[in-house]
Amino acid sequence: MPTEVLAAGPRKVRDRRQPLDAGAGARSTAEAVAAAVAPLQSIIETLSGELKAARDANDALRDQLAAAQAETAELKGKSVAIEAALEREVVDRRGLQQQADHIRRERQAAHERVVQAQAQILDERRRLQATEDLVTRLKRELKEIQQANERRRWWQWR
Repeated sequence: MPTEVLAAGPRKVRDRRQPLDAGAGARSTAEAVAAAVAPLQSIIETLSGELKAARDANDALRDQLAAAQAETAELKGKSVAIEAALEREVVDRRGLQQQADHIRRERQAAHERVVQAQAQILDERRRLQATEDLVTRLKRELKEIQQANERRRWWQWR
């Protein structure tokens, strides 16, 4: 409101009821009201614009929050799936580790059997060599005996 209207103070009830001049008084009051309302209208428009901007920003933030919550839910689902897969992989790894340990023990046992078999083969070769040496020596002795007998064929008492 204009300062002169406020400075005039409250009007008496009679003043308000007095008929208005159709001319200058009505125009000056209308102009005074228009002049008083114009700054308020400007402030209202500014505040309305700011309120609209705040609501738009609020809507944008709500949209961002909804998107973030949806992404969080999606990532939580993926996280649960990944944790389950990891648990399965850990169980599988333990199973494979046990199988690998079992195979290593079997391989070690097989290696020990191979070493024993090789030792037995070596012993058998030594026995075979000893037997062959004995057979060779006996053949030589037999041959020597046969040669000695042939030299004495003329001898009648055999």
